[in-house]
Amino acid sequence: MTSPDDSVDTEVAIVGSGPAGWALSAALRELGMAATVVAPDPHGSWPATYAMWADELPDWVVRRGGDAAALFAHHWTQVRVAGHQTRDLERVYARLDNTSLRQALSAGGAAIAATVRGATHYRWGSRLHTDDGDVTARIVVDASGATGVLSATRQWVDPAAQVAYGLVVPSDMLPDRWRPPGGCTLMDWRPVESGGEGDSDATFLYVLDDGKHALVEETSLVRRPSLRPDELRHRLARRLGADLTDTALDMEVVHIPMRAGTPRHGRGDPVVKFGAAAGYVHPATGYSVTASLRSAPRVAQAIAAQRRLDLPQISDIRDAVWPTAQRRVRALHDVGLAALERLGPADIRTFFDAFFELPADQWSAYLRVDATPGQISRAMSGVFRRLSWRQRRDLMLAQPQGLLRAVFAGGW
Repeated sequence: MTSPDDSVDTEVAIVGSGPAGWALSAALRELGMAATVVAPDPHGSWPATYAMWADELPDWVVRRGGDAAALFAHHWTQVRVAGHQTRDLERVYARLDNTSLRQALSAGGAAIAATVRGATHYRWGSRLHTDDGDVTARIVVDASGATGVLSATRQWVDPAAQVAYGLVVPSDMLPDRWRPPGGCTLMDWRPVESGGEGDSDATFLYVLDDGKHALVEETSLVRRPSLRPDELRHRLARRLGADLTDTALDMEVVHIPMRAGTPRHGRGDPVVKFGAAAGYVHPATGYSVTASLRSAPRVAQAIAAQRRLDLPQISDIRDAVWPTAQRRVRALHDVGLAALERLGPADIRTFFDAFFELPADQWSAYLRVDATPGQISRAMSGVFRRLSWRQRRDLMLAQPQGLLRAVFAGGW
């Protein structure tokens, strides 16, 4: 069946022009499909800071960008993590060059500058209603971020969030106590007050120092309800010895919903979710860009398979967004998220000491959405073995059955 006028504006309309939306558009175009990004400013800049482990940048993105170096604004070969102990990880971490990545993904792509107000769905496809008229498409994808633009995506009610307050300052304004030797700190959980336990809520410092400028962010990993940005601003000021907000070169406030589980779809929900809108936000880190880049070809293949069908099978595409193995991984990650929410500052530091004491292939797998269930279980089991009996008990109280399955599946 076709639309009333026997044509559609595009095969796939993608709502959202962030990394997830343009990544899926690029992956579809590589398969010869017509994909159109619909957003108020589809070619606008991405103001957020995006970073990733360099070895996780997928080859298809590297190919579009020419080489990995062109897509990274800066990289660090040594990454510091600190809790009760301090450890330097020998793995390359990189800050993405947002402009280069956006250009690599959007080159040759179709876009419509419009604000989506809603959608009407038919057997043949959908009409997106925008402030500049309708856009018809066989398949609609919502890649507009964690909250989603289309009403069908707003089905979570959960106040848990990761929140960060960050400043870009001259490198020489970073106190020696918080200055990582390699220029990059992934997590520094040490209390703000030297020698003390600090605040009742655990927060950590994130640092990306390129030698000239340093991004310094005070971050609350997960809390229910989340900390306010002004609380994090105060803590960051205590670390730096002064509130540098008014003199900083740039300021960034981050709020990432940390919702448990994959999005629930209503019966016959005609909208495909992708990226953060699909729950790709990693429960332990808040990262979603890497997962979106790595998943885009798989989801594009599932969409392309619907080309030969009169009626698109949206459920088949959703299965590609969240394959069975990745749903199991997410369930295990949710167990870990629930456990982290129960830990106080001292135990959080102990937990991450144990986590980064794992072999690199185990902790790095845990930080991916697309790891295997076995990899996640082995990492969880490894951490569990390294904790005290009291800490094991506290973790067990978070999700007893889920944690038991994860620990014993990992061979504990």
